[in-house]
Amino acid sequence: MAHLRNCFGLLLSYLIVSMASLAASAAELTALPPIAAWGTASEVDEPESAFHSLGRTMWHQGRSATRIAAFHQWLKAKGIEPLGLLPQSLRTPSDARRMLIEPERSPNCGWRAIKDAIVSAPGHRGPEARLPLKVDRAGMYRLWIRHQGHAKGTAVTSLTLYRKGEETGSPLLYEEFNTQLAAQDGPRWHDLMTELAVGEYTVALGHVVRYYHTPTNVPFLEHKVDCLYLTDEIWAVAPAEDVLTALRESSRDVQCNARPALTKADQDAWRLWQVRPSHWETARDNEPLFRLSYEFWREDIAAIAGQNYKAPPLDPVRVDIADYRDPRRQVIFDPIWNMVGNPFRIKQQAAVLQSDINTDPAAKDAVFDWIYPGHFPVVTGQWIREGGGLSADHAATNAAAIGRYTVARPGKWHLWVQFKNINYFEYYSIHASTETGQRATWERTERLYPGGRAAWAKVGEVDIPEMTPQQVAGHQAKTAKGVFIDNGEPVFVSRVGEWKQDGQTFTNTAPTSFLWASSGLKADEDFQIRARLSLTEKPDPGSGFFFRDQLGLRDNFIDFDGTIVGPSFEPGAKQQLPEHIRPNEPFDLEIVRAGASLAIRINGKDAGSAKLVDQPTRRFGFRTGKNTLRIHSFSATGKLDDGLSMQREIDIAILINKYINPRTYRGVYRLFITDDADYKPEGNLLPKPSLARYESQLRAAGGTHDTGYVMNLSPGIGSITQTWMPGPEPARPTLAMPMVRDTTRSASLFFRNVRNEPLVLRITPESLTSGPGKTFADRIRWRAVGFAPYGDGREEWTPFFLLRRPFLIIPPRSAAQAWLTFDSTGVPPGDYSAAIRIEATDLAGKTKFPTRTVATSVSVADLRIEPRQPILVHGWVNPPPGEQYLVDWFKRFNVWQGPFFSKAEMTKYGLQQQIWCQRGVNEKQIRDVIAQATAKGLTHDDWMMSVNDEPTGKTPEELADYLAIGKLIRAIDPQLKITMNPGEAANAATFQILQPLVDVWNPYKLHLTYGPSGRDYLKKPWIWYTTPCYQDKTPGIAAEMYDQIRSVLRQPADCRGTALFAPYYPWRDPWDTAYEHIKDVSVFVLPSRHGPVATPAWEAIREAVQHANLARMVRERAKPDDPAAKSLWETGSVEQLRDWLLSHPQARQTAASS
Repeated sequence: MAHLRNCFGLLLSYLIVSMASLAASAAELTALPPIAAWGTASEVDEPESAFHSLGRTMWHQGRSATRIAAFHQWLKAKGIEPLGLLPQSLRTPSDARRMLIEPERSPNCGWRAIKDAIVSAPGHRGPEARLPLKVDRAGMYRLWIRHQGHAKGTAVTSLTLYRKGEETGSPLLYEEFNTQLAAQDGPRWHDLMTELAVGEYTVALGHVVRYYHTPTNVPFLEHKVDCLYLTDEIWAVAPAEDVLTALRESSRDVQCNARPALTKADQDAWRLWQVRPSHWETARDNEPLFRLSYEFWREDIAAIAGQNYKAPPLDPVRVDIADYRDPRRQVIFDPIWNMVGNPFRIKQQAAVLQSDINTDPAAKDAVFDWIYPGHFPVVTGQWIREGGGLSADHAATNAAAIGRYTVARPGKWHLWVQFKNINYFEYYSIHASTETGQRATWERTERLYPGGRAAWAKVGEVDIPEMTPQQVAGHQAKTAKGVFIDNGEPVFVSRVGEWKQDGQTFTNTAPTSFLWASSGLKADEDFQIRARLSLTEKPDPGSGFFFRDQLGLRDNFIDFDGTIVGPSFEPGAKQQLPEHIRPNEPFDLEIVRAGASLAIRINGKDAGSAKLVDQPTRRFGFRTGKNTLRIHSFSATGKLDDGLSMQREIDIAILINKYINPRTYRGVYRLFITDDADYKPEGNLLPKPSLARYESQLRAAGGTHDTGYVMNLSPGIGSITQTWMPGPEPARPTLAMPMVRDTTRSASLFFRNVRNEPLVLRITPESLTSGPGKTFADRIRWRAVGFAPYGDGREEWTPFFLLRRPFLIIPPRSAAQAWLTFDSTGVPPGDYSAAIRIEATDLAGKTKFPTRTVATSVSVADLRIEPRQPILVHGWVNPPPGEQYLVDWFKRFNVWQGPFFSKAEMTKYGLQQQIWCQRGVNEKQIRDVIAQATAKGLTHDDWMMSVNDEPTGKTPEELADYLAIGKLIRAIDPQLKITMNPGEAANAATFQILQPLVDVWNPYKLHLTYGPSGRDYLKKPWIWYTTPCYQDKTPGIAAEMYDQIRSVLRQPADCRGTALFAPYYPWRDPWDTAYEHIKDVSVFVLPSRHGPVATPAWEAIREAVQHANLARMVRERAKPDDPAAKSLWETGSVEQLRDWLLSHPQARQTAASS
């Protein structure tokens, strides 16, 4: 306590002396609330880096000799004596620890020993050298590695540290050295710091795949390591040669030890270097030290963020940004903005977010809206609705999606489209038109557009005219009169194309022109339309009369060449107009509707009739095709629509009539319309609101400066963007979670800050309670959602990391999300309740805001998810090393492609299948693999072989390798199952040629929709695969993964499951989301000091597997022909499936439906 009083007294003095400085720091958002106001978080997640010594988080800065020394200087510059921050109980040791590892003394370490070092040949890959290490005193150590540096090449080497006996588990430390050219050839020291407990360790030296370290023209050179030196004299420079010699001569063992006595100067240095920057998990041990450490860290990060991001050294792969080893590229978590990225990118994005509200008092607010083509009333041909968007396969040539949008007011409106953009052609065209003939058109004709994988393009602008009251009255009068063209004069028409008055006719002067009445048809009204016309030539296709269907979106055609077609006609409609039409001879056309009948007359004679299957509405008129059409007169009687409301409507059509190679499947996400001519969409970015509008929107949702923020909540897998705006906050927020035993379910709390200052939330979920003695702690957990960049744009930030943190901050006038996990593991069946308290303060912890309480109810049914045949979920790749990662992985995936697990391990982890991928015609290898599987106790039901990857050939010659490998496997072991995964370019021939050799198909997802496979995969058990690696960081990926897995039970025939590439395929640094080394890089889960860090997609996969397996249980218990049960197993919710299973406890005695 005396020590704490001393520390707080010191801090108080510091605060008084430095009040102005701290005021500036607060303005820069460096303050934090008192630790007593934090929530509990024994483990706090922070980013890692490509390797240990690069890190720039608070945890890393306490393990960097450079940063520790800088911290000491920083404290002294502030007038603070560093030693005053130490606990008085700290005892200084009398001696130090020095350990020298001479690798050449280690027999059979893995590398070749030479006189005074070990060496390994140049190259990406090679053997691993393993060396023993023993530590007899716990503490912080500095590790020095002496290696051969090269001026004309590199020998990138890894150092991995494990607890002895845990070499297959999670490493304690991963480091890389010799990653860059040296100034000159010769020995070099590389150092780092790490905290070690007493015990034995294994140090592994290995080759590194050098794909991102150096330019491609830098040669590989020999790996050579002389020695490793560890000491708790962490302040000391690299050991002198006499120190190394003395250690070498003290023993002939691999490890040589010394315990030199510490001089008075050494002891002073030792004490000073115990003053190291603190971090989140040690904050409660010494709050004054932590606060100073945090301010020091913020200043360091601010300084890095202010540096030139494009100055040398530059990245050897990207070349236009800082090198990945440079401090400018190190990834941190900013607790104010909930962003995970490098300092420059975070600073850049924070500035953008702070400018998203126009604080100019004279600011004018734009009008805007989203338009979702997947919700259009007409979606035909090969377009497929996908939520609010559209998709179509790459071979589509006939598709139309048609809808209508009504603008809020007259004026110019600007229409944009957001679409998939992955460097392939995806042809379609978008057409916008108005009742007055305004048009805008855009075609997707380029292979790649700027703006990332979800790019924007402007369709165009249309002008909606404003009408005065006098013009409205005149318009209504003309509607009542019903005359549109009178003696060749256009009285009341709109048109597209080129028209002119020619004597007593109104004539088109260009082909493919349109003309229509400025009023419209009414659905429930009869009409009589008359026109006197003439054609200068024989009637051509595409020339005639048209009117719209009941939706007012699709045209019906009565053409002069005898064609009568359209959605409003009953099949069998006929007309004989060509028999009555002569070139240059006027004729009188009359079209009469009486109820469901339509009569066509020419010159008073019957010329056709049709039955109507709907009620025509809106636009009617003429199209010319290639003909020259002369209109002498055009009129209508009956009760017409005055067309005034149609004046503000924009018809939108998205059409496919061809494709361009090389092509892929199409994706149209959404449209955006605004009256702001200067606005350019980016991601979810909206036109800047004025401050008045922003505060008005939040007031409407229940947020004021006094309440501080608005909270919304949502069950299930859900995320928000940084530009999210809330709906009304519920007066009594509740969450109900129907569950079964030993499962998890997610929910989220979304927040939007009213104020222009950060607000700190302490989120405290209570224990689940159900009467006396039935209390279960830690069954509701929350994590902060960290936003991460996945491209260069301001809107290319995604809700990606789910991080354990002591509190959540809502940034100034911005959004934040808390992810909730409900966990019924070990909870007996019953009904439970718990409250989640949200307490809010300002950064200083002085101003408090009203506490919110979310009432939760959790109903745990006496039911476990135990289908007889669980769905198969395959991910190809493997998780980060370590038991905790394996356990977490196998909660989602039950197909494993990697080193074989034993039969007992399969049972332990819940594995259903293991796969060995055979990539060559190699009889010995195949026999060896079969022997390995047998030695592990595996049967033919436990594993199978895949052959190469993604067959796409269409002939036996093109598939020769696949056929040869498959036939060899069959010859060696006819019972061994074979699986193949035909790629996107495969077709029916691919499947038919390979069919005799395949036991389980795994086609690419496109084969489920457009059928070039001939659906041959349905003849065998099958799964299908997707490649979310290309969009693993996009905001919608979690919902996409959930739907993919849940849809297994909707697939035809014997669908066993699904596969996705790749849930963990990180290459350099999985936390550096903005800069993927290759496009395939994909991470749904990340490694950290505390085990797996999940993403929304990772949680979605687990919960979707649980959901799908509940559905599988319904399918196994229900009768195959039970339509109600079928609907449930295909689309039923967790609650619906649970309730059905509880009411049908006995499984069918017959064989389960697969």
